[in-house]
Amino acid sequence: MAVVLAATLVWVSVSDAGAAPFSLRLSHGVVQADLTLSSSCSSPPCPLVVLVPGFAVPMVVWDDNVPALVGAGFSVLRFDLYGRGRSARPRVDYRPDLFAEQVWELVTAPKLELPPKLRLPNRFHMVASSMGGAVAAAFAARHPETLDRLVLVGPVGLAHDFGPQVTFFRAPGIGRWYFSSRFESVMLGHLQDNVNIDVCAYPTVLAEFRRQLRIPGTANAMFSTFRNTLLADVEDDYRQLGRRHLRTLAIWGTEDRLVPAASAVEQLRRMIPHLEERMIRGAGHLPQLERPRAFNEMVTKFLQQP
Repeated sequence: MAVVLAATLVWVSVSDAGAAPFSLRLSHGVVQADLTLSSSCSSPPCPLVVLVPGFAVPMVVWDDNVPALVGAGFSVLRFDLYGRGRSARPRVDYRPDLFAEQVWELVTAPKLELPPKLRLPNRFHMVASSMGGAVAAAFAARHPETLDRLVLVGPVGLAHDFGPQVTFFRAPGIGRWYFSSRFESVMLGHLQDNVNIDVCAYPTVLAEFRRQLRIPGTANAMFSTFRNTLLADVEDDYRQLGRRHLRTLAIWGTEDRLVPAASAVEQLRRMIPHLEERMIRGAGHLPQLERPRAFNEMVTKFLQQP
């Protein structure tokens, strides 16, 4: 498989615990990522899980999931998408293709310079949350040979009936003005809508979320993502998952207000007939954060199935 990449390794540090936080300069800027190696794998490449975050929450959303996956024998790669967290804010249109290629460069670029014990496999699993589901579907459509199994967590890209605020944001001119002028309050409100209890119960996520809002370029990146990815129609990419029979599990929180399972599950099942579904009671849009024990059990069991 020949790959031509515009990527340069900036920094890699491997701790005794097996975690390797690093920054990569990819085609559109530096990406912050974290690679945690499985201690039970003695002959690389080890089974790998790539965690793809959603629209606005940085990679800290996976803090309670990485140890469980590593304990189950997987190495885990997580990262911040362009425009959020500690990754670059390039001046581009934030479309599904942009994020799909970010993932592609990220999982292949480290092979250029990392030592053999950090070598990544050619095929891997992906766990994608919210908007990350649309990114994962776009990635799978472009690089189908690389994915082994896929977990979609409250995936977007399915609904076309949006609320009044979303419709207002889509209006030319005034939508951008309103979003920019009320950016912090809009984003903090969005974060609260992601969870089923007061978001202050997750101080690490809240602190990192607030931090990213102060970085120049974040508002433009979020608005562009909102218009070009969050509201994008990626149904054809989901249908390709069905046509390729990629093993796929969908997980929803029963209290998800952003992508309610009542309508989305049936819609996704029509596109992916072999889809497996699980519900997590009491969780909202981020069950990996709100109910990590139940979430980790579902994901590891699915990935370990023969």
